[in-house]
Amino acid sequence: MKKLGLLLLLLFNLEAIELNQELSKIELGSWNSDSLKGRVVALFYIDPDEKDMNSKFSALVDTKDYDTKKFVKVAIINLNATWKPNFVIEKLLASHQKDFPDTIYLKDKTSLLVKKWGLKDDSADVLIFSKEGKLLFYKDEAMNDGEIEKALEIIESHF
Repeated sequence: MKKLGLLLLLLFNLEAIELNQELSKIELGSWNSDSLKGRVVALFYIDPDEKDMNSKFSALVDTKDYDTKKFVKVAIINLNATWKPNFVIEKLLASHQKDFPDTIYLKDKTSLLVKKWGLKDDSADVLIFSKEGKLLFYKDEAMNDGEIEKALEIIESHF
């Protein structure tokens, strides 16, 4: 089974997601993931149809008073994974940006992170990166309370 997984990664040019490893650089428009180095990052890769899947963790992160020089929250919206019109989602994103100005909101119109990093499509993936860009936590399904607690501990222990 491992050989099949490796073959699929090679065939589709996917990157294996491994903890404590750096993922390859991604670019969405003029933004690129290298700009996040130097801060702990909570990255949410969200299918708009699954936006509530890890909203409990996201909302909890928003209540924390983390120093924005040490921490950043990034929400990348997988527009290719939804039937909803982009203009509706973009209007909602503009509203969220006003409410949460320290969060970086980005749009992925081609499911780039699914293709390049092998993230789960039609989900609300959560990734936490160290200041050095190493992956510390990854969840591609709904987080339970224990995972939420663990993710917060990881963030706070890496400042």
